[in-house]
Amino acid sequence: MAERIGQQFGNYRLVRLLGKGGFADTYLGEHIHLKTFAAIKVLQTLLGQPETEAFHNEAHIIARLNHPHIIHVLEFEMEDHTPYIIMEYAPNGTLRQRHPRGSVLSPTTVLTYVKQIATALQYAHQQKLVHRDVKPENMLLGRDGEVLLSDFGVAVIAQTQAQNIENIAGTVTYMAPEQIQGKPCLASDQYALGITAYEWLCGTAPFGGTYSEIALQHECVCPPSLKEQLSAIPAAVEDVIFTSLAKDPRQRFASVEDFAAALEKACQDLPLSKYATTTIGIDPQLYVPTEIAPFPQLQEAPVAVETAPPLDQASPSQLSLDAGATSLPSSSHNPYALILSPDSMNHPVPVDQEFILPGIYPSSTVIRKAMSPYHTNTSIAAKLLLCLLTVLIIAGSGFLYFSISYQTNLLHVQATAIAGVSIISTAQARAAGLGRVAATAQPHINAAIATRTALQNIYAQATSGPPAINDPLSSPDDFGWNNTQRIATSGRYTGSCQFTNNSYHNEALAGYLINCMATETYFSNLAYQVDMTITNGNSGGLVIRANASGSGYYFRISINGTYFLEKIASNGYGNLNQTLLASGSSPAIKRGYNTMNQLAVVAQGQNLYLYTNKQYIDSISDASYSNGQIGVYARGTNYKTAITFRNAQVWKQ
Repeated sequence: MAERIGQQFGNYRLVRLLGKGGFADTYLGEHIHLKTFAAIKVLQTLLGQPETEAFHNEAHIIARLNHPHIIHVLEFEMEDHTPYIIMEYAPNGTLRQRHPRGSVLSPTTVLTYVKQIATALQYAHQQKLVHRDVKPENMLLGRDGEVLLSDFGVAVIAQTQAQNIENIAGTVTYMAPEQIQGKPCLASDQYALGITAYEWLCGTAPFGGTYSEIALQHECVCPPSLKEQLSAIPAAVEDVIFTSLAKDPRQRFASVEDFAAALEKACQDLPLSKYATTTIGIDPQLYVPTEIAPFPQLQEAPVAVETAPPLDQASPSQLSLDAGATSLPSSSHNPYALILSPDSMNHPVPVDQEFILPGIYPSSTVIRKAMSPYHTNTSIAAKLLLCLLTVLIIAGSGFLYFSISYQTNLLHVQATAIAGVSIISTAQARAAGLGRVAATAQPHINAAIATRTALQNIYAQATSGPPAINDPLSSPDDFGWNNTQRIATSGRYTGSCQFTNNSYHNEALAGYLINCMATETYFSNLAYQVDMTITNGNSGGLVIRANASGSGYYFRISINGTYFLEKIASNGYGNLNQTLLASGSSPAIKRGYNTMNQLAVVAQGQNLYLYTNKQYIDSISDASYSNGQIGVYARGTNYKTAITFRNAQVWKQ
């Protein structure tokens, strides 16, 4: 936990949190005398006397491991019955951080990783030691870019102490069938490495869902074909991966070393350039980051107080650090908290021009020009037509009755404006001497209906088929959801992201935006959907394409039926810009507290489509962010906002 920072374990003082896992938290530790650094893994469990003896026995075996691709263990010890491990510090993070969930790697890149991990596992197997927890989170990057396998024995201790089988759901994604049954063997590590290679090749693990669902699939279901997901993958590569994933360990390769050799043979003569276009994530052969250790999250950003219903029309603002501050304030609780001054709200950021059609649309409906990828700027003819209609209505003695249907009120930009003209019936138009106008507008009715249907079909097509992520959000898992309280530099509680009562709870105090990110995800084109229930406060929603500093797209709804799509830009060092991209109201949004709304965003290139309860409500075109993490968030206004999230689903596009 964050409060351990500053504590001393052995001769090391904990400096900062490096990462959190289902079994343990890892910190950067500094030696109090030598001033050297090490990684301190603190297990999330207390051990009794029998378990303590087992812990030390396991420690003696692991400490003797000496291999160039195995992280070196310096010390195993106990602190108030809490076990911790002091290990060699790998400054470049993990392979999960280098290639977040959703990244697609070339077969040759996968081969370079598999060969290094296989040699480490083969060495351990010769010592009669089964790793039991092979996954990207446990593959570290050394100073020269070499892969180092870590966490030997940690899974054994943690699983022994597990109070609930759901506690190890984060690892079940990579577990062999026999290990799930409590009978791990050497071939179980080969299976886990095969699952990892499968995920790297196509961007997603073969099985998803709850712990029980994944466990059952490992035992009974064949993995989906790799070639059906990515046709460029050679059949020989797929055959090797599927052999390593045989349900019966006796049908896998004789050793993990044989698995790596077979994969190398299948990858012979494969040019890297053939697969460059399929790489969604960060391929190390194309880019080497300067820092792989976790970046600061956008943990709390005080925001302007929203206006009262029916519509929040506050101008988006340029947000910055307190006046005079040149860097983020230091804090043992949260060194990256963004503390924003009220004065910074006085510099609005320009947004696209907005206008409201008087007398036709509800005052809360904002029509935006040139925002949809389906439309161009309003033509001069259309503007003249609107002006002519307005003059005739004012000058005429007849009474015109306008009716706006639910479908028309949801149409975007010019489709909405044109529909507002064309809804006058032919009979009414003739009665007012406007038959010619109505006849001219009739083709636009058909165009509007066709556009509406096409926009609705985008959602149906994007969410068809099995999702890449099907997460009930009932407990911590391997998608890296934040699971902690948020503390500002002043030491004040500002919000939280926590799993409680089989659901994910997001809380933000008044004046704060608290985002809760799935830090081990990485998507470009996707359909992302979550069930959301506001229990207190005003608004919250979904985050897509966010980087580690919190920049990305934020789509939210409020209890009064309004919606907002904002673009937030943060460099991670205090400069924060918010730009309103779209807003309005929709009858598709269920109003009030304790009412579930299903929010969805479909991102295809620079086009973003917004849906609530499976109904289209808006779309925009923006090319600021092309890929990144998914998440959820709560936005506090005059008082605390509390939101419950369930059932996160992602379909890759």
